[in-house]
Amino acid sequence: MRGLGSLAVFGVGYCGRALLDKARRRKVTTHAYSANTLVEEGARFDSRQPRAVEAFDRSVADGAYDAAVVTFPPEGTAPAFWEVLARKARRMVLLGTTGIYRREGAGRPVLTESTPLVADHPRAAAETELADRGGVVLRLAGIYGAGRNPGRWVREGRLVYEDRQLNLVHVEDICRAVLFLTVHPHPDPVYNLSDGQVHTARDLIDLLVDRAALEHPRTPVNGTRPDAFVSNQAFQEAAPGFAFQDFEKAILALNA
Repeated sequence: MRGLGSLAVFGVGYCGRALLDKARRRKVTTHAYSANTLVEEGARFDSRQPRAVEAFDRSVADGAYDAAVVTFPPEGTAPAFWEVLARKARRMVLLGTTGIYRREGAGRPVLTESTPLVADHPRAAAETELADRGGVVLRLAGIYGAGRNPGRWVREGRLVYEDRQLNLVHVEDICRAVLFLTVHPHPDPVYNLSDGQVHTARDLIDLLVDRAALEHPRTPVNGTRPDAFVSNQAFQEAAPGFAFQDFEKAILALNA
C-alpha cells in the first residue's frame, strides 16, 4: 500500500490548519489553497471562480497529489472543480456535516450514513459529485479542541442544562481519520465521524461544575432543539482499532 507523500488541503480554517500541521509533522509534503487566508506554502485559490479552476488545472499536473482534502463548505464551487480535482489527486476527502441528516422520531434516534438527508440541503450536490468521482465524504459531528472549548459554549449560553446528546469529535481525531482515509482503502463513499460516546449537555456541565472548572446553576431546561445520536460504527469498522479522545479527559484539559 502506497503511503502519503503529498497532500493538498483546500481551505485553511480550523480543520484545515490543524490537518496541515499534523501532515507536516508526519513529513508529508503539503500544499494549501484558500480563497482568503494565506499560510506557509499556500496559494490563493477560489473554487467558486471558473477562471481560477482553469488556472489551477493548467498549473498543476494530473496526479500531482497523493491526496486532496476539501475542508471548506462546498456549496457554490464551480462545476468543473470536482472533475479537475479528481485528476490532480489519487484520493479525495471532503469534510461534510452530520447536520445534513433529518432528525425525526421520538426519543433519541440514531443517525447513520443511511439516514435520510434534509431535503435540498445545499451541500448534498457537492457530496454526491465527489463520491461519484471516487472520493469519500467524512461527515463531522460538532468539532472541539484547542480554540473550540465546549466549556466556553456553556459560559456563553450556547449550551444549557438539558439532556440533549452532544455529538462531538476532537479536531485531533478528525486529522487522524482524514490521514487514515488518504492511505487506506475505504469500502464506502460516506462515513460519519463522531467520538461515539454518550454525553449530554447536562453531563458536560455536571463534569465541569463538579471539578470546579465552571460555575453554573444547573437548572434543568427543556430544550427545543432536536435530539439524536450520531453513530460512528461504519468508520470504526473501516478503521479497526482507531481510538478516539476520551471526552472527559479532553474537556478537563481544555478547562484546566
